[in-house]
Parts: sequence; C-alpha cells; structure tokens
Amino acid sequence: MRLNLWITHEQVNQLKYLPFNTITMAILFSAQITAMEDEKKEIEKIEVKGTYIEGYGINEVGGASRLDLSIIEIPQSVSVITNAQMNDFQLTDINSALDSATGVHVERIETDRTYYTARGFDITNFQIDGVGLPLTSGNNHADEDTAIYDRVEVIRGANGLMTGVGNPSATINFIRKRPTKNRKVGISTTIGSWNKKRVEFDASTELTESVSARLVLVKQKNDSYLDRYQQDKSIAYAFIGADLTDNTYVSISHSYMNNDASGNNWGANPLYYTDGSATNFASSTNTSANWSNWQVNKNNTVVELAHHFNESWTLRATYSHKTTDEDTELFYVYGTPDKTTGLGLLGYASDMI
Repeated sequence: MRLNLWITHEQVNQLKYLPFNTITMAILFSAQITAMEDEKKEIEKIEVKGTYIEGYGINEVGGASRLDLSIIEIPQSVSVITNAQMNDFQLTDINSALDSATGVHVERIETDRTYYTARGFDITNFQIDGVGLPLTSGNNHADEDTAIYDRVEVIRGANGLMTGVGNPSATINFIRKRPTKNRKVGISTTIGSWNKKRVEFDASTELTESVSARLVLVKQKNDSYLDRYQQDKSIAYAFIGADLTDNTYVSISHSYMNNDASGNNWGANPLYYTDGSATNFASSTNTSANWSNWQVNKNNTVVELAHHFNESWTLRATYSHKTTDEDTELFYVYGTPDKTTGLGLLGYASDMI
C-alpha cells in the first residue's frame, strides 16, 4: 500500500502551532481511511444463487400469522412441512410430520396418546386454516393422518399479536387440501414393515365453471414392533367450493377419521426393580391385555365464506364443528417388580365410552 500526503505551505505553517501528538494522530487517521478505501477496492464479490427442491419452497405462511407476509418478514422462527416433504419421507401422520419440524418435540406417552412441546412449554395453539382446533386434555388421541393436509406451518414463540394466544411454545397450523385448477387423480399404495398396508386416493376436478371439488380416501392397516398392537385406520375427506361472484367464494368440507387400535398400551413399563437396578425388557414388551382396544371417531365440518374487496382487504367468515367419540377398554399396569420373581406389579382395567 502506498500512502501519499499532500500538504500546502499554508498548512505547514498551521501544523507548526499544533502539538506533535495531534499531528501524528491526524496523519494516522488519514492513513487508515486510505487503507480502508484500498481494501474495499480489492474485495472480491461472490454472488450465490440457489433454488428450492421442487415442492419444498414456501414463501408465505399467511394462515398462521394472519398477515400477508413472506417468511423472511416474520420476526419469528418459522418451519413449513410441505406436501412434497410428507410424500417423499412418508410422513403419513402428524406425529412423524412434527418430528421433522425444527424445535418441536413429540412426546409419545403411549401408543395412542401424544403431547407436543416447544421451547420447554406445551403446545396448545393448534389451528386448521387459521381457525383454532382444541385438543382433548391438551393432547392428541389416536393417529391423526396427514393425507387431507397440503402443508403444516409451525411458528415458534408466542403468536399473540395476531391470534390473541400468548403461549411461548409455538403455533401449529394445518392447511387443508383444496380443489386444484387442473383436474387430477392420484392413487398411491404402500407396503412396509410390520405388515403395513396403505392405499390413498386423491382426486380434484371442476364440476362446473364455478364449482370444483376434491376427494381424499385412505385405508391403512398395520401391526407393530409391540406385542399385540394393531391398527386399522380409515380416512374420508370431501371439499366443495363455488365462486358466487368474481369476488365471493363459498365452500363446505367434511373430514371423517376412524382409528381402531387393539392391544394398545396404557401406562409404561417399569424402569427399576425393587433392588434399584434398571429393568431390561425387550423392545416388544407390551403390558396391554389381549382385549385392550381404543376406538376413536373424529368428524369435522367447515363452512367458509370469503369476499375480496380489493388488493388490501379480504373478509373471511368460518364456521367449524368438530366431534370426537371414543370407546376404550384399557388395562393399566404399575409398580416395581422383583428382579428374580417378576412379582410386584399391580394393574386395573378401565372401560370408558
């Protein structure tokens, strides 16, 4: 680096009246500025361009945030599990889908009861298309399927500004599938471990110029690594939407889920023997009885009316009615067993409708 300092005769006369330290500092400051300018000129510029894998990129999460903002404009951590991800990784239930979301912990208490946490707090704010979805006792019963959802949005942290809910954990919003502009029909089958068999049907079409519909059907049966545990699941989802005018849209949808689980677990295996040593049960050990079962039927009807006023204003009214019916016969085992005899466990049966 070369440093050039030009000083006039008049400036020299002015400098001789300044202290030596001041002159030194002025020269050093001028040298630093010159060096910084030279470094800027010599910095090599690198431009990086990239694209999402097809189907993985989502720019907006308007459903959960209630604002027409891009993800980068939302001052919170956001994750979106797209339909392409769910198909590619076989995320056929919400537990496995949320397992893939950053910062969300899925707590499988038993085979058919699950809690969700984020940032150390229970997640209690669940939504479907931005409308609140209450969970029984704060947990999800049975195996909720993802076949009827287009994507799952997760906003971590309190989302109280737009939803009125200040829970510091997260907001999870399930976006349902809607009719597509082009007619499409899809059928997929899955055969997996533990005798898993699954068939999924997904069709969308225009009924008239202003009316369109979508239908999703799922049938799944599977065993498990746990002794006696089996699952039989049926899903049906229908969505019909119509353009009343160029700016007004009305829709009605209904989803039905039947999950029939047998040999399901209630409670957990003991952790310690009476002598304080840790138990070492086989991974297939299941304390359920042969007659244990947990049947869950869920029905959800949604009616929606939306009117678009202009580019800035849209009014949407939504009515949602959800019912859950459960029929269970369970056997609960607890206590501390003797390491030699295995005795010491207690149990009681439960029959609830």
